[in-house]
Amino acid sequence: MSGQGAPVGAVPADANAECVGTASEQAGKAASCAGCPNQAACTSAPKGEDPDLAAIEARLAGVRHKVLVLSGKGGVGKSTLSAQLAFALAAAGKEVGLLDIDICGPSVPKLVGLEGEEIHRDNQGWTPVYVEDNLAVMSIGFLLPNPDDAVIWRGPRKNGLIKQFLKDVHWGALDVLVVDAPPGTSDEHISIAQFLKASGVDGALVVTTPQEVALIDVRKEVNFCKKVGLRVLGVVENMSGLRMPASALRFHAPDGCGGEADVTDAVRAALAAANLPPGVVAAADVFAPTRGGAERMAADMGVPFLGRVPLDPALGAAGEAGRSAFAGIAALPSTPALQAIVQRLLAAMGEGAGPGPGSADPYPGPSGEEASTEEQASGGEDECSKDECDEEVKSVEVDWDEDPPEWLVVMLDAPPPPFIGHHNAHLLSRAVHVVNWRYGVNYVKVGIPVAVYRSLVQQCGHQKYVLDDDRVDDADIDDSPESPLKRQRHE
Repeated sequence: MSGQGAPVGAVPADANAECVGTASEQAGKAASCAGCPNQAACTSAPKGEDPDLAAIEARLAGVRHKVLVLSGKGGVGKSTLSAQLAFALAAAGKEVGLLDIDICGPSVPKLVGLEGEEIHRDNQGWTPVYVEDNLAVMSIGFLLPNPDDAVIWRGPRKNGLIKQFLKDVHWGALDVLVVDAPPGTSDEHISIAQFLKASGVDGALVVTTPQEVALIDVRKEVNFCKKVGLRVLGVVENMSGLRMPASALRFHAPDGCGGEADVTDAVRAALAAANLPPGVVAAADVFAPTRGGAERMAADMGVPFLGRVPLDPALGAAGEAGRSAFAGIAALPSTPALQAIVQRLLAAMGEGAGPGPGSADPYPGPSGEEASTEEQASGGEDECSKDECDEEVKSVEVDWDEDPPEWLVVMLDAPPPPFIGHHNAHLLSRAVHVVNWRYGVNYVKVGIPVAVYRSLVQQCGHQKYVLDDDRVDDADIDDSPESPLKRQRHE
């Protein structure tokens, strides 16, 4: 990158390690400038603070939280996560803005169902396009006359548009502004970090996939954040194993002639005859982590790990259709993982309690990592055997044969997202009704449909919950300290 055209005060990407910055009075003259390819440009560059930073700060004064979504490389699902994060925050009642500054690959309009929309300018600035009353979107994609047009711009022009988006878009009062940045680390990222830091950015959410080829670049992204003073709110491992309903699978077998025959109906009939628990999902490690995945990388680099999102074809289809993973009757297999990540992100920004430290990942991840996750979820206690769990459940089970209740109260050791992840996630994503999270006393009460609870009993697993004797519905769950609910532990 040339120092010419860079934002005032920025450190060029190809500068020497001891670069004093273009805003310094010593720029181009310091001993560390010797041999730098930008020395001549820095000598003549304007000094002092960029005057537009004050305008950006004033424009974003009504935005309480700002989150920059980054990735080390393209194709890891950064924009999809940005869009679904915005949908989730809006569904939680937040006033949300989604800013797409991935100049050369603006995919947000497609992901939120706003293709073909145009933006307008009034006396207050550019007006964003609204997906919902509380979800506003701005993207360079709205400025292109043809969505297939390539954006072939040099760095200074890209930086100028990024600055204009931050300075001229009239967002109004927002709870959260989600900023979808380009992949990698470049002069655009230096500009973005500088512009947002001037207005009080909360930090960066870094998206990766499990394989080492992606993690190599994410390490660079995390180091970039540290160098420019940008807090890393957390790392998300996307495409962390395939998760999809078994009913959505198709099966093929060799036909003896060099081709394949569709045997889906036969396999589905065999599965039906096996009387499997309802809601079984298919799971596979598509991108097996070679060095512990993103969680190990985050631990090594001293940054938070927010969770895993499975490779969910239904989530991809939702993005193609421009809709939320949190809307509609049928929840997606990836929805619980996304919900838990949103809660952790809100906690990192100081909004809400979040799942809390030490709680398990809603999606426990590929084989070889589940033991540590389950140990965290159980608080380090030994798991009970299936017979022991079944016996305990029977001892507190209410009579379902006559007049079965619609909802039951269940006591958990961990918040709902980790609990969901150890069982049928897609069944519970809509079903769990959170009553109260009490981390200080290490339990949580939720309402849960009987049908779902039956399925959990059959699968056993993290059996650290008991039933209340009273039958209740989701509107009448007792949240008082005198509730008959009490924690039951294995001796």
